Amino acid sequence: MALGCFASWCFPCFACMTAREAGECLCLPLLDSFGFIPPITTALRVSTRQRYGIEGTICNDCVYSFFCGPCSWCQISREIKTRKSPLILANMKA
Repeated sequence: MALGCFASWCFPCFACMTAREAGECLCLPLLDSFGFIPPITTALRVSTRQRYGIEGTICNDCVYSFFCGPCSWCQISREIKTRKSPLILANMKA
């Protein structure tokens, strides 16, 4: 929920921070404003899908990037945060 709020109130900042977390240039998302289909959003979606083995197609990535860019950035951010956070296993004995 917090990611959605941040993306809604300051989307350019949110997109730049997400790009940095993905290991890309901080200002890269600002280039999206120059294309019909946002190239940076689409490229980062494809890259994230491939890196983490998420099913999907480039065609779907283009559609999602074009019609709902902020939602795409929220998904990318959530995947990166989920994959980077350590998994903690606890063995509880009775």
